[in-house]
Amino acid sequence: MSGKRGIRINQIGYEPNAEKMAVIDNPASDFFEVRTIDRSVMWKSVLRNPLRITSGRQAVADFSAITTPGDYQLVCGNVSADYREKGRRGQESFSFVVKPDVYTHLARLLTGYFTWQRCGSKKGWAGKCHQEPAPLVGTGRTIDVRGGYHQSCDLRCWADGISMSLYAYLRYAERMHPYWDDGILHEELRHGCDYFLKLISPEGFIYDSQFVPIG
Repeated sequence: MSGKRGIRINQIGYEPNAEKMAVIDNPASDFFEVRTIDRSVMWKSVLRNPLRITSGRQAVADFSAITTPGDYQLVCGNVSADYREKGRRGQESFSFVVKPDVYTHLARLLTGYFTWQRCGSKKGWAGKCHQEPAPLVGTGRTIDVRGGYHQSCDLRCWADGISMSLYAYLRYAERMHPYWDDGILHEELRHGCDYFLKLISPEGFIYDSQFVPIG
């Protein structure tokens, strides 16, 4: 969400059939427009609806009716069609897109975060680190928890964050089947599950972390 221009939109963009909303601070008008941007026509009005007032200083603009893929900008008030004109009044948002795969790049970035956070792996940001057995404080025992994930810039071997994150990772893989996958998601799920199994003690409980052996 960006509000530097007085209009808060989802700058990543919107899927064609998704609900599309924007919040306008101190709206300059009771109407807004969503305009297309292309090489031949700098501005073109494609929608004009009254704002739904939510408070004295903010309003909500609903432009869910726009389903055609393209590049757009939301305008409120008097903004000239000539971008070179001085002294314009009104507000205009940053540009945003409407397209079916609008979240593809973001999803790839977020799923890649798992691989970058690998601990003890050449694929992780720290390389082959934390290769020593982890001590269980107060027991005199050690366990092999190599292959986990860095958390808070170190290895803590927390069980809860790994299990919940992997579940969300799995749901994404099952639902989306991204074209760029090529086995990447499967490999990361295998890596995470192998590590999670290491946190299960021979007695059947799960180590809370390497330094707090509580099930």
